[in-house]
Amino acid sequence: MGLSFQPESNEKLAERFSRALDRIYDAEEISNKLDADRPGLHRENVFDFEDGVRIIISRDRARDKIFLHLSGISQNGKVSGKDMLELMIKRFVNLMRRPFAGMAEASASSGGVVHMVIPMGENGEFIGNDDPADSWKKA
Repeated sequence: MGLSFQPESNEKLAERFSRALDRIYDAEEISNKLDADRPGLHRENVFDFEDGVRIIISRDRARDKIFLHLSGISQNGKVSGKDMLELMIKRFVNLMRRPFAGMAEASASSGGVVHMVIPMGENGEFIGNDDPADSWKKA
């Protein structure tokens, strides 16, 4: 069972965005174990918006690669599919407080959850981003 829905203002969500990237989760363990520790169990990874949209943001590792993983779902079912993906991208850029020009892959899973993954380099930078200052690695 995940966290209860607790909407926050866009400003408060943006203020805590970087904390969602502090930890790296094991994506393969999450996929294979029902009781695995997953980002949706931690408030720092869960972003609940006032319009009923929840986006879970985490850094994950799979097959020795690191990527940023966003999962989005509408609590009221009003947004799904391509519309949810577009909303997730827009909200992600707003949370980062900077433009994003990296590569991303998207998919949908059962239950209407939309997923987006963004490859990250060894130093925490987004792959395909032309701005070398756009790194999330901690100093």
